[in-house]
This record gives sequence, C-alpha cells and structure tokens, in this order.
Amino acid sequence: MPDEKKAMVEEFLAALAADELDEALSFLSDDVSWFSHGLMPNGLSGRREGKEAVAKYLERLSRAFVNRERDIAIVHMFREGDVVICEARVHGQLKNGKPYDNGYGLVLDFLNGRIQAVREYFNSALAAEAFEGLLW
Repeated sequence: MPDEKKAMVEEFLAALAADELDEALSFLSDDVSWFSHGLMPNGLSGRREGKEAVAKYLERLSRAFVNRERDIAIVHMFREGDVVICEARVHGQLKNGKPYDNGYGLVLDFLNGRIQAVREYFNSALAAEAFEGLLW
C-alpha cells in the first residue's frame, strides 16, 4: 500500500522544484511553521510562522534561481507516524552565475492531513556564500 504522507512530501518537493508555489502551499496547514537552521542573514535562518510568512520565504528563494528552476532530488525518505524525514539534494544555477548544490535534511510533521511543521538542515555557510548578492 502506498504511503500517503511520503507521497505528499514527494509532490510538495516536486511543486517547489517546478516553482509551482500555490501547489506547494496547498500541502501546508494555514498555521505551518518553517525553521531553517544556521546563521544566514536577513531572515533566511530562523523560524517563520504561518503560510503567508512561509510563502514569502519560498518566493524569495525561487527568485534567486535562473528561470526560477532547480532540481530537488530525494535521496532517502523515512516515515514514523506523523513525521517524515527526507534527505534531498538541491541543484540549480543562481542568477549571480554561481551553481548551487547543497544537501538538505528535512523533518516534516503532519497534522490533519497537512504539513504542520518543516525543519530544514543544510550547509548554511555554503548557502550564504552562494546566495550572497541575491537575497541580501
């Protein structure tokens, strides 16, 4: 039997990669929280509360990629109850000419059939260097 929550994560990440922001947001609860670890400037690290704040964050990231395109490749995914843990790689060409290639660990909590919380862990030093001049 297919795992519904893992399938939702796959669809969510595919929508993000395709820059289908409205589709990606449809998987999130209205009161979603999104935590990005690290010490990146201008609000790129830290916690965002609510779908509107998360939408602004995701939109901001999308604008940094050439043609707003990137690849999000799932390496591993595990589920325990209402939690899905996903290892992924994000590849893309940034508008500043730099390639972006970073590994991500995502922990997604589900509640009432929607993603309630996202915690993303990645090499924030690599991301800060790559996005410099684009996002701050």
